[in-house]
Amino acid sequence: MRALRRVDRAIHQLWRVVRRVPEHRYDVYILADHGKAPCRSFRDIAGGRRLERWIVEHLVEPSTVAGTGGGRRSGLLRGIGARRRESPGPVQHFLNYLDEDFLRNRDPEAYKRDGFRAIAAGLNAFLYVLDAPEPLDADALERRLPGLAEELSRSAGAGFGLARSADGPVCFWRGKRHQLGDDDPGPFAGRPDAGVVLDGIAELMAMPSIGDLVIYGIDAPGGHVSFIPERGAHAGPSPEEMQTFVLRPPHVSVPLPLRHPVQLYEHFIRYGRADGDG
Repeated sequence: MRALRRVDRAIHQLWRVVRRVPEHRYDVYILADHGKAPCRSFRDIAGGRRLERWIVEHLVEPSTVAGTGGGRRSGLLRGIGARRRESPGPVQHFLNYLDEDFLRNRDPEAYKRDGFRAIAAGLNAFLYVLDAPEPLDADALERRLPGLAEELSRSAGAGFGLARSADGPVCFWRGKRHQLGDDDPGPFAGRPDAGVVLDGIAELMAMPSIGDLVIYGIDAPGGHVSFIPERGAHAGPSPEEMQTFVLRPPHVSVPLPLRHPVQLYEHFIRYGRADGDG
């Protein structure tokens, strides 16, 4: 409720500014690209342990990892950096984010050991196999880390995990493997927005820089879980986070149905050109 009051005040302040300079003929758009989900902290569930350390230390045991070859592996920059060279623009932004917020931070939400690195980023987390220059698919991940994805998906602090395959995203949920698609929507069955969610997951897992295993705290057994200390999060596909809106001038039309932010690109390009002509 406090957040809504702050938003309301901000809108009224913006409107007052626009009315003071009518000669500029400003149009005001307000876009909310996601909602927010209430969540618990993983550290509260795991006795203060951080997810990224818990994955590497308790689930990725060096003695049980297949094909490790022993010894330390290449670092994050070499492991992920090899994938960076072919990365498109949005992926490059994600990698820059890792550089700034994790690699240069004294106490990052990340942990590396025995050739693996786990990074927590809110309601999601990413596990990388650092010596793999190309993203691993679900079968290759299973050969390297037998049973890891299923074990994570059964834990109290996680909702589901995602991996790649030639047939599209694979989802590990409640200890079972699902090949996500219209025939098997996995944890999203019965949701009216399941198609939008599945399309977004497919887009996410097509990014080469996204982890070899992506873990979400959404729909954990006891409620949504965030892997960093926060009580409200917005990085997942829960029904709460899918609620978005656009406030626009009454004389302006936007493409409908509006299912993806990219649909607004052409709208604002045309809008800018029309404004320049005027």
